[in-house]
Amino acid sequence: MIWSELEVEKYVNNILPELQFDEVFVMLMFFRSKYVSNTNENMTLSRKLIREKDPKLVLSKIKKISSQKHFYMKTYEELPEKGKCIYIDPNPKSTIKGYNKFVKEVNSNLYSITKSLMNNNDVNFKYFKRLDMNLFSCIHSSRSRLIYYLIDFDIKDEDVLNNIYEKIEKYVKCIIETKNGYHMLINVTNESIMKIFSIRKELENNDSIEFKKDFCNPVPGTLQAGFKVRFKFLSD
Repeated sequence: MIWSELEVEKYVNNILPELQFDEVFVMLMFFRSKYVSNTNENMTLSRKLIREKDPKLVLSKIKKISSQKHFYMKTYEELPEKGKCIYIDPNPKSTIKGYNKFVKEVNSNLYSITKSLMNNNDVNFKYFKRLDMNLFSCIHSSRSRLIYYLIDFDIKDEDVLNNIYEKIEKYVKCIIETKNGYHMLINVTNESIMKIFSIRKELENNDSIEFKKDFCNPVPGTLQAGFKVRFKFLSD
């Protein structure tokens, strides 16, 4: 799933911030049904934590998860390669914050089970059967620092892209071209957030453009449903 190791290294070196204290990055491999006909299944196929900002390490993890084969739908048909894509969230996560959230969830579910048993009610152990996934989810949802804000273009229209870029050019870290549009990463400052809110208000009726604090990027240098994800713009 890697078409350019150089692009992957550029993403790690230029976009991912230096990790501090308990911080990690989250990497995911998805299967997206919108890229494949005759299926409506969306799945997270693999989850990884990146503990160091090291391009060689990230490349190794991408190669490892992309080499995994034989993922299956609920109908036991094998998922086609075309629907797979690899994402990294550039905003670091706090493992301590995530663990604290996880402990609270575990204790809450233990309490629910205890109450059910005391009242002779049916007990649902689903949360505990997915304990590893729930811990990962808690870390994933525990942002440590907001480094970037995302403007997500679900449209390949360079006029629209350039129009917004001109309004916020000063704060744009990079623009990534994706299969169906662009990801514009904005450096977060008080000024840039005010500018983003202003643009967002102007475009509130445009369904093809979204503004996100919580997001993942398809990794430049990898394939997104066969498309070569790449940098369109990268600031110095």
